[in-house]
Amino acid sequence: MRSPVSARSGNLYGVTARQLDPDATPWVQRILSPILHDLGTTCAVTFEIRDIRLVVGETGMEVSFGVCPPLGSQTRVTFLGTGQPSQDIADLADKMQDVATDALWFEGRSNVWPECPEHPASHALRPMVAAERPVWRCPLTREVIAEIGNLAATP
Repeated sequence: MRSPVSARSGNLYGVTARQLDPDATPWVQRILSPILHDLGTTCAVTFEIRDIRLVVGETGMEVSFGVCPPLGSQTRVTFLGTGQPSQDIADLADKMQDVATDALWFEGRSNVWPECPEHPASHALRPMVAAERPVWRCPLTREVIAEIGNLAATP
């Protein structure tokens, strides 16, 4: 798998510090950071997050941003938060999983992300909430593999 974008680029997983300023957008930072960690440690495609927008309305907080893989075009992700961080992380991980699998397919790679370590070359883990924590779960055994944001790189 790949390692995070190098420090000399000034980016962490393709997201500039300015775009994820914790004082300006704490909700976005809390929700997106664990997913970006898992993409950075386990996905063979790098991504750049651009143009983050946050709109606070009567029904909740809506965040949208562009996701740009090296090949292909920008995908706009829009997400309406529930205000429950664990559920928001799991729901956004589901959306980012779709973006990642499309980018992997476009580059001619296996479009399974994140790959289940218990069943390699078989299926992706599924994001969900278990015991009030956002987790990656094997869809076959229903076993929790890792908390979202804690996937380990695979050899």
